[in-house]
Amino acid sequence: MPWRTNREAGWNPAQPHALKRIVATGALSNLVFAAMGSAVTYLQSIIAIRILGPEQIGLYAMASAIAVTLEWVSDFGIGDQLIQEDDANFQDKFDTAVTVYVILALALAAATVGIAPFMARVYHQPPLSLLVTAISYAAFIGLLRLPLSLLVRDLKYVRQRVLLLAGRVVSFVVTVTLALKGAGAWALVAGGFCGLVVTGIPAWLQCHMRPRLRISRALLKPLFRFSSPVWVSKIAYVLVQQGSVLVLSAYLALDDVGRFKASEQVAYFIFYVETVLAQTMFPVFCRLKDSDGMLRSAFTKASRISMFWISASALGLTLFAPDIVRYVLTERWHGAELFLRAQGIALFFGATISGWESLLKARNRTRVIFQMSVFFGICFTVIFIPAVAVWGRVGAAGAVIVISAIILVTRVIVLSRLGLGISIVEIGWRATAAGVLAVAAVFVLSGFSPSSSLLVLAARVALYLVVYACTLLTLELNLLREILPLLLPQSPPRVVEAVEQG
Repeated sequence: MPWRTNREAGWNPAQPHALKRIVATGALSNLVFAAMGSAVTYLQSIIAIRILGPEQIGLYAMASAIAVTLEWVSDFGIGDQLIQEDDANFQDKFDTAVTVYVILALALAAATVGIAPFMARVYHQPPLSLLVTAISYAAFIGLLRLPLSLLVRDLKYVRQRVLLLAGRVVSFVVTVTLALKGAGAWALVAGGFCGLVVTGIPAWLQCHMRPRLRISRALLKPLFRFSSPVWVSKIAYVLVQQGSVLVLSAYLALDDVGRFKASEQVAYFIFYVETVLAQTMFPVFCRLKDSDGMLRSAFTKASRISMFWISASALGLTLFAPDIVRYVLTERWHGAELFLRAQGIALFFGATISGWESLLKARNRTRVIFQMSVFFGICFTVIFIPAVAVWGRVGAAGAVIVISAIILVTRVIVLSRLGLGISIVEIGWRATAAGVLAVAAVFVLSGFSPSSSLLVLAARVALYLVVYACTLLTLELNLLREILPLLLPQSPPRVVEAVEQG
């Protein structure tokens, strides 16, 4: 069966404890695999950054504006729509979704190939034409990964994450090997392609549903009513990303464009863990959408858990930015400290309640997601562009922080209108307090030992982690007491089976 009822999935509304156990084990497995995948990708990026240098990274940043666009919009919002759907006529819905995917992916790839020469002229970089043409494969990312949405729908998190991890490992091997052989930015293109193939083809081979290329007119309207606002919002976000590269390349040197994009990439891998948790919770939110109390509780606790990671990583990135440049990126990247600190602060604002989209999609309020994307585009136009034009590097860093803070405030307003009683203070104050105390402890140690040696840095990082962990353990003791018993080995095996059998 493509869809299992609540009881078949191992829980029902009358058994909230079973639901908690499924969510906890699913979230843990997802976070473990996400951590391994992020570590592989993070290591790949660091190695590539060190080998390729600012110019090649800057060149790829221009091409990757297209790649990111394709990766984001190639989903077309249809994968989420399938997760949110009920089981009535699901085969017909799946057939229609796949057919629409194929048509849109082909059109997107053709459009990418068509604008490749234009991109090269706009950025005054002839090599961009071939790079962008090659990156057109990313138009099929959503289609190749569509079966992963069915796995999420059935709560088969482990199988989905294994496929994604395999793709990341292959991407790492191909990218690093080609980078060492002097392939330049092409190493990143080839690595991404190979990783997608290794994830997508096995996903389709394991898919329990076989699509037929046909479209049901009756299903098109509800399909696009849900997915089109999500898709258009993704287009708006990636247009802003493209615009940021265009603006930066117009006012900054190519090296600084590379530094900005590299710092953005470092921050993205921290944010990726939060994205994984939001993906884990989305099918759960869909099943709880008719219960305000359970939905509020699930969202609040999931957000508090994500803050464990986000607060420590974001504040740590801001605090240790000079050390990251010196010991990780090397002196070739001197000057990236400013951007790393800005991305750290922006990450703290941007990830505090980033799961808001999953909540809105579960409630079928996707139009609000579109409205938020429009607002984001306005902020970019009004704040980022003038700031870079007037203040250059400093303006770019400051604008990133200001826009993230404004977006956070807007998200709080949007969530308040759902009437669920979600409090951002309840979600974030504990992890924030732990992070601030850890930063203060490092400053105190730095006053006693101002040396910048590697040994002293190790001591500072250790102090930061210990103070943060101890403080958070104290403040979040009740939440940890609730979660940990669900993850202990002596938990009944039937629950683990429920997660795998979906």
